[in-house]
This record gives sequence, C-alpha cells and structure tokens, in this order.
Amino acid sequence: MEVRLYGAGCSRCEKIDALVKQILSRHGLRVDYQYLTDLKEIARAGIFATPALVVAGDMVVSGRVPSEKDLEDFLLKAIDKAEGEKIY
Repeated sequence: MEVRLYGAGCSRCEKIDALVKQILSRHGLRVDYQYLTDLKEIARAGIFATPALVVAGDMVVSGRVPSEKDLEDFLLKAIDKAEGEKIY
C-alpha cells in the first residue's frame, strides 16, 4: 500500500511527516511510505496545496495540518478503505 506525503520541506510538512511516522509505528502498519519534496514530482501528482497526504491514490489531507487525532482517523480510515478491512 502506498502512502505519500507531498511537501516542500516547510515546518507544516515536517510536522505532518513526523505525525504520520508516529501513527504508522503505533499501529504497526507496514506500508510503502514516502515523503516527497521534489517540486516536479509534486506537480506531476497534481498536488496544488501542501502538505498533501495521499493513501492508495486518494487524497486524505491537503493544505493543512490536522490535529494528531484527526490525522490518525483520516489515515486509518483511508488504509481500511484501500485494504477492505478494519485495521484498528
């Protein structure tokens, strides 16, 4: 399962990167997670606002840093949807 964080390296992007790593670790989730900062890659993905978190091709967060609880809910629900099962 691919989880991608697109960001320009700003403090908001770094914060969400750290939160995503904590959430994935806390739940023991094994996913293909990448934090992508290359502007060409961001444009190629059709991202208009960063940070942008994409799970299995579906945008979960764009242009803001949600609370840790909201981010956890968004991330787990998106992974559930992509895998077709409840993981938490």
